[in-house]
Amino acid sequence: SAQGGTVLLDEIGELDARIQPKLLRLIENQEVQPIGQPRPSKVDVRILAATNADIDEMVRDSGSARICSIVSASSGSTFLPCATNRCPPP
Repeated sequence: SAQGGTVLLDEIGELDARIQPKLLRLIENQEVQPIGQPRPSKVDVRILAATNADIDEMVRDSGSARICSIVSASSGSTFLPCATNRCPPP
């Protein structure tokens, strides 16, 4: 069980369109629909998502309202440049 833990979603930019509504439900309502269960279950997890993709560009190119909604529903985001573009230590 991930209850109270952290879920890492790597390469969120590659997320299949069929999964996006389920992820949005998790982010917005903190609930999931377990397979074979008649009702959704509440969960308490932190979600850490990572991608190499330019999310803003993906939204512009595809017009995907879902990707935009997922990004908007997040409580915050941090941009980290790839290691090759970072400044060397002083």
